[in-house]
Amino acid sequence: MQYLEKVRNYGPIFKPTLVFAVCLCLAASSFAADKPKEWNTGHVIQFDKNHWTSTGGSTTDGKVDKDGNFHANTNQTSWGHDTYYLTLDGGDYIYYTSRTLSLRWQKDPQITENADIKWRLDGNNLILMGEKGKEFKMKLEKKRKK
Repeated sequence: MQYLEKVRNYGPIFKPTLVFAVCLCLAASSFAADKPKEWNTGHVIQFDKNHWTSTGGSTTDGKVDKDGNFHANTNQTSWGHDTYYLTLDGGDYIYYTSRTLSLRWQKDPQITENADIKWRLDGNNLILMGEKGKEFKMKLEKKRKK
């Protein structure tokens, strides 16, 4: 019973605080709403791919034979990378971009050279809309005014 009396006593303070907190959350969520993405249409001037391999790290296996001699086997680890370079005519500017894919699950952008493409700028990145409708982020290396 004493607990219920304490809760009732906090009622006048609790209700306005709760209303204020709910209003604050609603206001914050309306400001945090994403702006619609504005896509531009540009022309792919050049699209290249460079495959390269890097090595690093090593694993060493060893065993001792029956005479007590140690025999070691060292293998270096290597993995492949694909670097994509794209030159885009974006209207007032020519954009030069690149992106290196190093992980197996990263997919190539599916872009056709000498074709129109949807794109947008996002800070220092140029986001492209691939032929299958997937976004592909590339680093903006250089921008040249026409």
